[in-house]
Amino acid sequence: MDITKIEEKIGYTFSDKNKNLLLRALTRKAFAKEQQDKNQDCEHQEVLSTLGDAVWELVLSDLLIPGCKTSDDLTTKRKELVGHPAQAEIAQNLGIEQFIKMTNGEKKDENKESILEATFEALIGAIFIDAGYDETKKVVNKWFHFA
Repeated sequence: MDITKIEEKIGYTFSDKNKNLLLRALTRKAFAKEQQDKNQDCEHQEVLSTLGDAVWELVLSDLLIPGCKTSDDLTTKRKELVGHPAQAEIAQNLGIEQFIKMTNGEKKDENKESILEATFEALIGAIFIDAGYDETKKVVNKWFHFA
């Protein structure tokens, strides 16, 4: 897998010590299980996705605050972007689907929205672990062009 090409797609370069985080973020749990069944060690995205979901909501809130006059305004705007269809759309726009390591069954699934969502969240989690909050916020800002 060409890590440089993926990093170009997402607009973020992982540190040399954390390149494995990117691969982990792109690896579905079912694919990792298949690899383990073949006696190959393989980490998957599940924990990164859980972390990324929380970081995503925090970063979005932070970026949206300047344009909001009330908490209701912030809540409404955040709901539009935190929702799962928005995450899948962003993942699709970034072009990451081609890099996701998934089972043949997952590849055949016509509704890949949940796969894209989880992978998107895992990428956010991986970037957060690699570079921290400020850099994650910059990446999300680029994806949404808040500035």
